[in-house]
Amino acid sequence: MGGANSDTLGSRLIVGSGFIGSTLAASSSRRGHRTRVLSRSGRSGTVRDECAPVDWCVGDAADQDLMRHALQDIDEVFWCVGSRLPAESESDLVGAISDRCTPLEQALDVLREMSASPKLYLFSSGGTVYGESTGGPVPESAPTNPITAYGIANVSAELVARRYSNETGNPVTIFRCANVYGPGQQAGRSQGLLAATLSAVRSGEPLVIYGDGQSLRDYVFIDDVVRMVEGIAALESAPDVVNIGTQTGSTVDEVVRLVENCLQLEVVCEYRDVRRSDLRSIVLDTSLVRSLTGVTPVTLEDGIRLTILDAEGRK
Repeated sequence: MGGANSDTLGSRLIVGSGFIGSTLAASSSRRGHRTRVLSRSGRSGTVRDECAPVDWCVGDAADQDLMRHALQDIDEVFWCVGSRLPAESESDLVGAISDRCTPLEQALDVLREMSASPKLYLFSSGGTVYGESTGGPVPESAPTNPITAYGIANVSAELVARRYSNETGNPVTIFRCANVYGPGQQAGRSQGLLAATLSAVRSGEPLVIYGDGQSLRDYVFIDDVVRMVEGIAALESAPDVVNIGTQTGSTVDEVVRLVENCLQLEVVCEYRDVRRSDLRSIVLDTSLVRSLTGVTPVTLEDGIRLTILDAEGRK
């Protein structure tokens, strides 16, 4: 595993090989970290081909024996395990909470057994845990007030992690991410506006938009997410909670117009009733992560162009 500097950079366990997990694993390996990924789907299920030069543990994160094996000689754990998607969560709140929290609690029990526990970083949803934003960008100090099942499930996972930290004294950093987009994001899910838009263009089908197209979100490019996370992980002492985003809001219709400008074609849209899982407005205050890492995110237009170029290069 890893590269020339892996002994000095330390070892990482990335739990989950979805959009964020696989991109982070690829970055960790390139940077020289000894990188291990624990995933139910294994390498065949990853969305990033660059994940190849890592050590793979295939199985469920709730399997404590497997987790003990995966944690051997690990310095940092990045919990990127997904949960039910926002729309799916609304039909089964209890199930959504269980899916999000049960594997985490099982893994934390294994960490409690260790004499020297790795640093733990938990990915959460900045787009839903705060609830509706009415007074500008929302800072980390704002209270959580989730109004969707997906947000409630993510706050529940945060509380599970906080309890572990309070009991053991081991630090936990929670990354509250805005709407992440970029190369490798899968379409055909109930989240991921850019992936859905590009998929609609390729298929010739209309893009389904829930609501009037004026919902406001903070869209952050996946490579910038990884740069911010890497910057926070490099600190000797990381904050308990860090917002990850751009601090710039864009409406759904504005995103679609940017895609049209980049591709020089029209995106046909089909507007439907808003879903219970959708917020009207949420933009994150990212002053903290910018001050600590110096990362300046790319503009949404540039991020869309980079995503399109990557997709064209993979054809």
